[in-house]
Amino acid sequence: MRTCQTPLALRGVSAAFVAIFSAAILPAQTPDPLPARYQEAVETYQAGDVNLAVTSLSTLSSAELKTAVAAVSAEEGWPFKKAAAMLHTEVAIRQAGASPIIPQHLGLAETLILTPPTEGQGFAERWYAFAGQFLLAHSIHPDAPRPFIERGFRVSRVNPPLHVLAGILGERLARLNDVESQDREVRRHLEDAEREYRLALDQAPELIEARLRLGRVLFLLGRLRDARESLAAVQSSATDPGILYLAHLFLGAVNQAEEDWAAARADYEAAMALGPEHQTPYIALSFVEQAAGNVARARELAVIVADLQNPPPRDPWWGYPRGAFDLDTLRWLRAEVRP
Repeated sequence: MRTCQTPLALRGVSAAFVAIFSAAILPAQTPDPLPARYQEAVETYQAGDVNLAVTSLSTLSSAELKTAVAAVSAEEGWPFKKAAAMLHTEVAIRQAGASPIIPQHLGLAETLILTPPTEGQGFAERWYAFAGQFLLAHSIHPDAPRPFIERGFRVSRVNPPLHVLAGILGERLARLNDVESQDREVRRHLEDAEREYRLALDQAPELIEARLRLGRVLFLLGRLRDARESLAAVQSSATDPGILYLAHLFLGAVNQAEEDWAAARADYEAAMALGPEHQTPYIALSFVEQAAGNVARARELAVIVADLQNPPPRDPWWGYPRGAFDLDTLRWLRAEVRP
């Protein structure tokens, strides 16, 4: 739930993905022997020395990497394959400023993960959700995660985090179209997002982020009663301060749309209590006070916003359009292959 500027070097990521992920599967033939440096890098990663492993793998040429992945796919067992896949993923994460490296290494990781048809299904489900979310958070191209979402669902349609990711993508596309006033496209993307969030909740009712986002989407679709129900459920069950903060902001917007100034004020003030250093609730409340005729209070709030720390601490609302970096899934993936 953060908004941040994307490095210029990432702006060519999408085109590179099209090229790499549309390539044919490696042909069936006797692979060259596994390069010793590649094997050593993966074993170093398995042993826990991530920095050395990433550095070692980064010294190999594209041709050497392709040769190594072909050999691993044909000859190695699943423990080595998933370790190699995660090492490629680590390279993509750590060198995110060099755009060609991201699709190259995620593409090689995907090849390794897809080699076993069943043994690594659970690992593959989580990897696709993480890789897609990583791209959503780090690329300015809105469709960058789409290939991962589509291929991840080929592995399994029962993947709640991937449904959430698909919903976030729908929200983002709706927002981009909204800037261009394309109402029909906005509604289509929002309805797509609603469907994905409901699928995620059908599969995992405890996914509080999916419920929060569903409430926001229902609000944008003008279904205020349904939005209120979803957001109230988040308020009553969430323990994460960032989620609660956003739930109060979103429910405040519902109350504001209904011109219930007192209820909107209460929610925005609750958000201010959770994030007193964040600008968003002060700005939202200033609009409410202005609409309610409290002009002096609206001006006071504007002064407070101007006096807040500059730059202020990261507001959860800033990153909401791209989703949060999924550190929990990354930790799970790493734990599968490292001590």
